[in-house]
Amino acid sequence: MKSIPTEMRKRILDDLNNGMTWAVTAEKWSISQSFIAKLKRQIRDTGSIEPIKPKTGPTPKLEPHYEFLQKIVAAPPRCHIGGTSRRLADRSQSSNRCQCVAQIEARL
Repeated sequence: MKSIPTEMRKRILDDLNNGMTWAVTAEKWSISQSFIAKLKRQIRDTGSIEPIKPKTGPTPKLEPHYEFLQKIVAAPPRCHIGGTSRRLADRSQSSNRCQCVAQIEARL
């Protein structure tokens, strides 16, 4: 779902500030009353009417090693999963084996 542009948000707030009820404003602009509530809460909390950028998830743990893994997988003969996790552990100087190397190899 696309966010509502800033200019439209300003006009919605102008209507509300000029005495229009939430129900009438929502119908006029084809939005929900819950959007109006969220917009008002956002203004109260942040002071901004700009659309909130979507949150991103955590960075994958193996992301810093992506190029290294790509080279391992591309090199003949193709390394099996145990060898890849050992080489990655050696590179990271970590005794823990990476359990998600298979996912990275599948992505490559």
